[in-house]
Amino acid sequence: MSTPNAPLLGAPPCAASPSVVGSPKKPRLPTQKANQKEKRMATPTKDPRVLKADQVKEIREGLGLSKLQAGKLLGGGPISFYKYESGEVRVTLAMSNLLRLLDNKRYRLHELREGMAVA
Repeated sequence: MSTPNAPLLGAPPCAASPSVVGSPKKPRLPTQKANQKEKRMATPTKDPRVLKADQVKEIREGLGLSKLQAGKLLGGGPISFYKYESGEVRVTLAMSNLLRLLDNKRYRLHELREGMAVA
């Protein structure tokens, strides 16, 4: 005969049991969320050859590309230009150079589009 408060053999511990490891997550405060976003923002580079977020947007729009099209055509993935232009990710020197070249020789964009069609 078992006692009423005795644990059953082989039964998993319940959530109220002190043997359960871990603690519940603390709710985030609005200031903590803002601080996390600030931490995600890329630190500006001191290299003058690297484009700033507003320059990237200006060139992309001048080329007639959406953010999605630019990411697919120029590289970096579908949301890369959103991140570049929001300042969340620093633009690389290579991407800066590519954008500058295309801005100066816009007809070269046609060559990239043809290459995408072949691939």
